[in-house]
Amino acid sequence: MDDRDEQVRRRIRASTLWFVAAILTAAAALIVWALTVGFPVVNDARTDAVAVQGDSGREIMVRYTGGSPGCGDPHSIEVEETQTTVTITTHVVAPHGTQFNFGCDDEGFAMFQTVRLERPLGGRAVFDGPTGATVEVAADVATLVAAD
Repeated sequence: MDDRDEQVRRRIRASTLWFVAAILTAAAALIVWALTVGFPVVNDARTDAVAVQGDSGREIMVRYTGGSPGCGDPHSIEVEETQTTVTITTHVVAPHGTQFNFGCDDEGFAMFQTVRLERPLGGRAVFDGPTGATVEVAADVATLVAAD
């Protein structure tokens, strides 16, 4: 009986060591991947201005500041609406942001994206989500684009 118990213990010990080795190998592969290829890094971007687009008043074009290609590509826009305010949070992504020696210049580029509101913008105040700053509402899309 003791010989059999010892065999079971050895098998359990061997299985445990193989399991731990597999986890460590996977973790090492993940770290190597993150440093050589990189994973995406999403950051907030500053919303500069908006303009009502179309007749319904529900579509607004958002101008925000992103980075150079590969450093601050468009990612997503979140809109939170109340009766009196519209808060816009824009996000940009660096597709290889965790890559070793990954660096970006500090130059910002204007980016434009249209979003649809639940209700027309009307006289509601517009705010930048991350900073809480007031966002300019341009008279029209041409003024918004020309201000770039």
